[in-house]
Formats: sequence, structure tokens, C-alpha cells
Amino acid sequence: MNRDVRRVRLPLVLGTLALLVVQILSHAESPQLKQLRAQLEGSWELIEWHVDKQVLRPPQVGGRWSNHDGVITFIAFRNNGQAYEALSGYGAYELDENNWSYAYEGMQVVSGTSPKDASVTVINDMPSRSFKVTRRGEEVLLDRPNDHREYEDGEFRLMRDGKLLRKWRRIRPSSQF
Repeated sequence: MNRDVRRVRLPLVLGTLALLVVQILSHAESPQLKQLRAQLEGSWELIEWHVDKQVLRPPQVGGRWSNHDGVITFIAFRNNGQAYEALSGYGAYELDENNWSYAYEGMQVVSGTSPKDASVTVINDMPSRSFKVTRRGEEVLLDRPNDHREYEDGEFRLMRDGKLLRKWRRIRPSSQF
């Protein structure tokens, strides 16, 4: 091979390798972000819904909250004999070490005094909700005005206006299947 070709190839190969290294490093997550993902990403089952000075638990309530691979899914219902409400939504979320945000692309709200007389409201393209991420020991806190969330020990608590609204428990993978 002639020397002129080698002189051109070597810088080209080294430049390509440098670009690959930069690309790989730019996509690498910090240990803090990996730990945060481990705490916030997963599937959760609804175990309490606080409404009208009552604490409703299964079978009066049920639902799922899932954060996986940038996709958020929310399904919940409550039926205390006087009121019925079912909510479902899906969308996307983003997470970094200091912020978590999500937006529903679609949401349905079904409400009435019972499932038989309930009406359906469809909401599309809801605005994004952005939260500041902080830590208190092992607990992860997500905050925005009048909306506070706590993730700790396999539990997720949603508070609005300083009052507990819903409590969720992490669903662990089962080996039964």
C-alpha cells in the first residue's frame, strides 16, 4: 500500500474511533440516574384511594400505574356505592437526575353514581407535568405545585394539596408463569 493512502487512512480511522467513543459515552447513564430509574420505573397496583373522607381499598378500588421505557400507562377505578369513577390514560415520560415529566396523549374519564349510568369524557393531548426530583434518604420525592409524590420501599404515594389521594404498591415479577 502506498504511503499517501496510509497517511489518509490512519487519521480517518482514528477520527472514526474517536466519534464512536464520544457517541457511546454520551449515551451512558450515570450511576445516580440508573438508581433513580430503578426506583421510579416499574408497575404499581392501586391499594388505596382517599376520597370524600373515606379510604377505599380493593375491591372498591383497583388499578395500575406503569412507567417503562419512556411510556406511561394509568388505569384506575373506584366504586363506593354512591359514586363510580374509572380513569385510563397513556403517554410518554422523560427522566433525568433532577427532573421527571410526563404527558398523557390520551385520557378517558368515566364517572357517575354507578357504572350503569356513567358518562365518558375523552381528553387528548394533555399538557406536560414536570416535577423536580429530590431525595430524602432512600426516598425519592417528585414535586410540582399542589402535586407531591413519594417513592419508598416499594410504595408510591400521590398527594394533592398536601393530602394523600392514592397509594400504590410495586408489582414484583412473579415466577408463576
